[in-house]
Amino acid sequence: MAMKATRITFVGISLVWAGLAFFSLLTYVKDNPIRFSYEFQHNLRTLFPQGWAFFTKSPRDETIQLYRWENNQLTLVDGQRQATFANLMGFRRASRAMSVEYAYLLYNVAADNWARCENDPESFIRTHKLTNVRVENNTPRPFLAGTYYLIQKGIVPWAWASQADHITLPCSILKLTVVCKR
Repeated sequence: MAMKATRITFVGISLVWAGLAFFSLLTYVKDNPIRFSYEFQHNLRTLFPQGWAFFTKSPRDETIQLYRWENNQLTLVDGQRQATFANLMGFRRASRAMSVEYAYLLYNVAADNWARCENDPESFIRTHKLTNVRVENNTPRPFLAGTYYLIQKGIVPWAWASQADHITLPCSILKLTVVCKR
């Protein structure tokens, strides 16, 4: 008898969540045959402020990767990719904390500090004097300290994926020195 009540409770809760997700989707989709009152849409958007966008991210968004200059070459800073064995396939939260931390550090950095690069970033860094932007890291448990190069670039289109190693996309580069007071 207890098992039957547990199943009914599980199915009921699942249906409520599925209904909320469905209504949330309908309120954020502009062109659909179902129209809700303004008050209902407002209440649902208050309950789910991020809406359906929480589940979707454009695969064409530019990415920012963190590099260090070591042994006369750019080296990708470990821990940025979530789906690696080092990050326990995404269960270890250090990589997420690191990306939030450098987003926090970049918040007050002016856009004109980024240098536009049309060729290979490593050769660009060797031949150009980049402005060194100094920021203070006040996070409770800082991951980042020292000098980094942040490279913001687009994603290689899917049709060119087999040639990704031979394609150099335009990018923007920022030289960032992070100082920790703790």
